[in-house]
Amino acid sequence: IFDIIEDVSKKQIEKTDTGDSRIMGVMLGQVVKNYDKDMPGRVSVILLSREESKDNSGGGGEGGQAEDTSRLLWPRVIQHSSGGIYGHYFIPEPGDLVLVTFEQGNIERPYIVGCIPKVKDKILTGSMHEKNRYKKIVTRNGNAIIFEDAETENGQGEPGDKDKITIQTALDKHHLILDNEKKMIELSDKDKKNFVRMSTDEGKGHIEITAAKKLTIKVGDTISFILNGETGTVSLKAKKVNIETDDSIKFKSAGRLEQSGANVSMEGNSMLKLSSGGPVQVSGTPIKLG
Repeated sequence: IFDIIEDVSKKQIEKTDTGDSRIMGVMLGQVVKNYDKDMPGRVSVILLSREESKDNSGGGGEGGQAEDTSRLLWPRVIQHSSGGIYGHYFIPEPGDLVLVTFEQGNIERPYIVGCIPKVKDKILTGSMHEKNRYKKIVTRNGNAIIFEDAETENGQGEPGDKDKITIQTALDKHHLILDNEKKMIELSDKDKKNFVRMSTDEGKGHIEITAAKKLTIKVGDTISFILNGETGTVSLKAKKVNIETDDSIKFKSAGRLEQSGANVSMEGNSMLKLSSGGPVQVSGTPIKLG
């Protein structure tokens, strides 16, 4: 009976329920397709032979190998986390080399556990560092999130005091930088012609906004504040504007200063003085003094 049990156990180890041989370990595959509306979360992979896998080159170019249906699988891609409405979603590109494993050695249950760089592939520029400073997520077109874990100098300061996170779009067209060392948050375009910079240094409290041509601030449908750099005009529109200071207000113009309204009132609690270096004209119907 022990011989029978041993024979059955051996067959279960070497064979699947359907009698196919189990695949032990992992295999290299190359992505052929990464989308099918009926295969969400899966990619089409062709398994590589031992000879094709030797140099980890894949041999199929950027578009992947020609389809061989006898070697074609649609494995699920393992993500760092995954759920119905949350998780990660990163799918390899056609031509990428991937590591394929099989549930209990069953070729009908393949999974992709990760990507393998080809021998000819370059490491992401500026990634290698003796202190493992950089962690990066970079998409096919160059959209990137870059994490920097900087070392403290001579053990001074808290871990993370000099760290930085950079988010940038393809072609470096837009940047968001969160810099602990400089105590700064910055949002800008490539040439910094338009940017917002906020100092997070305690006690400074400085926010700088620069627009190449025009800056518009709107609140609801009733308030707008427009600064036009091309015409040199500042416009404020609102239902009601209140200006109040504890010291003084000064209006000065090298040209004309004009005030108008349906009703205009000026009042001085202690004194009101009107003077002119030239003629003074007062008109009205009627004019009432005193």
